[in-house]
Amino acid sequence: MDGLPFVTGAVWHRPRVVNVHMRRREPRKSCPPPGSGGDKSSSDSKDAAARKLTSKIKQAKSAAELLDLLDGVVDGPIFNNFHASAAYTSLATWKRKGGLAPSDKASPVLPRLAARVQDMALKGELEPREVSNVFWSVGQLSDGFGISKGLLTALVQTMGEKARGMKQQELSNSLLACLQLKGVAPEVLTALPELAAQISIKAKDMIPQDLSNNLWAFAHLKDDASHEDVAKLVAALVRQIPDKAKDMIPQALSNCLWAATRLKDDAPEVLQMVPALVEEITCNQAGFSSQSICNCLEALVLLQDSVPEVSNFLATSPNRKNDFVGFTASRFSALLPTLKGKSLALDIPLVAWACARVNFYHEEFLVAAAQTFKSGHALERFNDWSLCAMLWSFDVLDSDDRFADFKNALESERVRRGLSDADVSRSQSGYFDWNRPKG
Repeated sequence: MDGLPFVTGAVWHRPRVVNVHMRRREPRKSCPPPGSGGDKSSSDSKDAAARKLTSKIKQAKSAAELLDLLDGVVDGPIFNNFHASAAYTSLATWKRKGGLAPSDKASPVLPRLAARVQDMALKGELEPREVSNVFWSVGQLSDGFGISKGLLTALVQTMGEKARGMKQQELSNSLLACLQLKGVAPEVLTALPELAAQISIKAKDMIPQDLSNNLWAFAHLKDDASHEDVAKLVAALVRQIPDKAKDMIPQALSNCLWAATRLKDDAPEVLQMVPALVEEITCNQAGFSSQSICNCLEALVLLQDSVPEVSNFLATSPNRKNDFVGFTASRFSALLPTLKGKSLALDIPLVAWACARVNFYHEEFLVAAAQTFKSGHALERFNDWSLCAMLWSFDVLDSDDRFADFKNALESERVRRGLSDADVSRSQSGYFDWNRPKG
């Protein structure tokens, strides 16, 4: 189950968002370059006009106001590389806030903006920070927004040179943009080797959030990048985790654990960071969101056979301080009446599955789950994995058939959908494996 650092209106292995999946810091703004050409008075005048335009872009009260402002300046001599970055960053901000109307998305100003910034990129007029800002913003805008392939091509072409001058957050943002854009413009993946190389070089100076985001992104991109690129970036990032895990927020911890489950076969060294992450869970579990708890729980169950510290952690006696499975079951027992949508249909089966995988019987949770989903209509909310996982979990945990009626309802729904006993058995491997492409 994915955490979404950014994005995340994006949907990955789990049909929900991430959500990016994760709170993102806005790309940092670069300072407008000084004017060039002419005498001092004309230069000063141009600088003043550039600063005034910068202020107006930042102070626009709506996307429509921003686009109206750009309409009059985007083709003019004052519009510079800083304005290009600020304009795209502002558009991405308005989209995230739900402030882009259909008329804004269809504005004729947008193709002109893309063409101008494309020309600036090809001429080398964008600095590394601005390349990253625009690339990241285009990634944010890619869901339901017209994307200029010409602009993307220009940005990717210049990435090889500009990535070397990017700071840690700028590299992280660019990697996330590759992940968001690969579906609409696969050519962005050609930027991965240089980004991976620079992330590897600069990993030691990354803050915890960037470490987490990069691991999360590479877990999704591992099938698109060369094995060498993945192994060398992951190794550099993993070396930083033991010292920086203590400063990670709960979502960063869960994202790193999730990444470990996806990367362990391609880059086994990710397992070296897991003990440090596990150590921080108990200290932070009260502050975990429901999704972060589920992401952590799924990852821990899938890692227990590879990392002894995880196996010991999950085997903690009930009701002890670090009894994470018991804590999770109790928490979701209380949350059940308030859960809706995908959270209800995915999180509850995930918790039941985890309890069954570690043979942990939590009566309060099982009773609450059976009561919530006892009707056939309620069971229709489950996807196929959720249904099969619930049936498998209750078969494992309810050896006394206390929940026979509920199991019969689950069985009837299984038959109605044409799912087999083998599907029920296969669900025990987890949601990710269930959705893994075959062949």
